[in-house]
Amino acid sequence: MARSRIRKLIVLLVSITVLTACSKEEAVNIVHAIETTVQTENQMHSDLNQLAALEEEDMVLYEAILEQGREDSEELAELLDNAQIHVKERADLLDASKSIMDAAKIQSERWEEELSVFRGSKVSEGVSLQAEELWADYQARQRIFDQLYTRYESALQTETELYALLEEKGSLLSITELKAKVAERNLVFVEVNEIKNEFNEATKTFNNKHQAFVAEIKALL
Repeated sequence: MARSRIRKLIVLLVSITVLTACSKEEAVNIVHAIETTVQTENQMHSDLNQLAALEEEDMVLYEAILEQGREDSEELAELLDNAQIHVKERADLLDASKSIMDAAKIQSERWEEELSVFRGSKVSEGVSLQAEELWADYQARQRIFDQLYTRYESALQTETELYALLEEKGSLLSITELKAKVAERNLVFVEVNEIKNEFNEATKTFNNKHQAFVAEIKALL
């Protein structure tokens, strides 16, 4: 009887050890998958910083162009040339950022797979909840970026159309037509900035939860 109890106790201890080892492995795997996704996204920071710098320069150009109005002049022609070059540069940076986010989205498929395994691991309910929230926040942030990309594309197209009107018609452009296009351009950029702020807030939230989750996992290992 005593030997039987000892055998059962040994089996139980071995089972606990195996479960603990599995939980640690699953924790390491999900953290690795998360970090791979985040590191892929980090390549985007340089593009976004350049985009922000160009936005400031372009606002100066935009205001200078509006001051010139419909006057046909060499100064206006030069301003329009520079503005159109900058629009193209911003479009390229936006596309580069989208490519990186798409690559990160592909990387996140591994994260989702590891999360499915992690759900069945022997971790505390609190840690499991952190993992679920982090994944939900990441998905929400991806959706916000997709909205930002689509709206920003539209904004750049509207700005291009405005500059093309000024370039093609010049003094022949009616005040009504000019004001309508300027209003359209301004409105769409207001929307872009609102989505951009939403994306920045989502990024802060994700980063804070990401750091907290990784710290929690490291404490368990």
